[in-house]
Amino acid sequence: MGYKREFREGFKDDLVEYAGKGIGMGDRFYGQIIDWINEYSSLASSGLNRNADSYYGELNQTLLNSKQNIVTLFDAAASVEADYAQKFADITLAMSRYTDKICELRNMLISPALLNTAADPFANPDLEVKLNALRIKILTAEISDLIAHPEKLAQFDIENCDPQLYIDFINNKYRGQDMFNPSSATPNISDIERDLLIKCYEYMHPENAEKMNIFLQPIIQDGNYDTETKNIKYLAYAAPDTYNSVLFKYLPEVNIKEYHQSGSQYFYHTRSGFLGFGPGNNNLYIDIDRVLYNDPINDPTNSNDPGGYTVFFHELGHAIDYVMGKAGYANSTSLDDTIKKDVENNLKLNIIILEPSLNATQTQLIADSLMKGQTITGDSVLDNTRADVQTYYEKLLAGGSQYCTSDTYSGVTGNNVQGSYAHVLDRKGKPYWDSHLPSVEFFASAFSHNITGYADSIKAMGDYLKNSTIEFTVLIETASK
Repeated sequence: MGYKREFREGFKDDLVEYAGKGIGMGDRFYGQIIDWINEYSSLASSGLNRNADSYYGELNQTLLNSKQNIVTLFDAAASVEADYAQKFADITLAMSRYTDKICELRNMLISPALLNTAADPFANPDLEVKLNALRIKILTAEISDLIAHPEKLAQFDIENCDPQLYIDFINNKYRGQDMFNPSSATPNISDIERDLLIKCYEYMHPENAEKMNIFLQPIIQDGNYDTETKNIKYLAYAAPDTYNSVLFKYLPEVNIKEYHQSGSQYFYHTRSGFLGFGPGNNNLYIDIDRVLYNDPINDPTNSNDPGGYTVFFHELGHAIDYVMGKAGYANSTSLDDTIKKDVENNLKLNIIILEPSLNATQTQLIADSLMKGQTITGDSVLDNTRADVQTYYEKLLAGGSQYCTSDTYSGVTGNNVQGSYAHVLDRKGKPYWDSHLPSVEFFASAFSHNITGYADSIKAMGDYLKNSTIEFTVLIETASK
């Protein structure tokens, strides 16, 4: 029973492997066997066949003399390996079951459903506070670990957890803030948190993920705007349910025609078919390089900036508005009338504050002159008050949060009253408000603010366009059904 035939290709590696596993016995032979094999290989490769054969004979004899030791070594290694494999399998199974139990416990603790049943024995204020705190700690710890170890996101066990919990947790942490602006005073969202929310949402809503990818396809194919496409996805996915529903209901009918638009960004419906009565195309002309900051300023330090992606979703809001209305914009003359009434009432309120001595007729006269562009002559008090009102609103409607309100007041008054924002000329160089309704711009801006969720902008609409905001909300709620 010779061992010469055992010197097949790979035997050296096999022998070293088994010897190494035999820890106790292997230590006595490992180094010697390696030396033997290496020396034999060296002699053979040098072409010294006679010396190699001679040496092989000595090696073979040594191995024969050590037969029992080698057999014992291999048997021990095999025994240890089999025992280890079984124990490892047992431990793996136990850990798997343990992980399942922990996952069940974690889901129970952080699931809002736990507190939604009146018969729930745990439903008491003190425990609710403690459970909420525990939920936050668990989610905070998990997300902090992902931020510290980004590579773990790919292995995130989304199937055994409630994805909506992570969406709500991240959304509640950042919603209302300009989270993408590096100069913002509020915290910026991390890439991991953004990507985790996207991962969870797309797992729960694969059909919306497909719609979004088709919509963003021109930008995605460019390959240079991964951050921008993810940020757009994040804001769309994290939007309130009604706005999320409306967005994805009509998104398939909107196209990105240009994503390096110079100058003003805009939406345009291109008519098609005989005499322009075909379905046409709803096209966006945007500049992906300027989506983070206000068009056309593109300056993160500008205090008038309305917040990241506001302009992008404003133009998308125009498209949604148009598609909702099919043959035209969905908002009706009713919304336009409501907007005008909101502006008129607010103007009269502040006219009285600025000049309490005026009577109702005089107050109305100033309001009318501002809304209709009429000049008041022959009364210095009224003229001066009118000028004071304009100066007052320049300050009142200044800043990024007044993006919607300033432009809407500008539209109603023909640019007589405005803050930081106002449409002045259209793309043909003509006065903008001669051919555009204030309600069209209001709809687009209100839609954008509710998608991006910037709290100050939403509050400003409620403060200065209260009834208009209510009517707009009803429009969206109706469209979402």
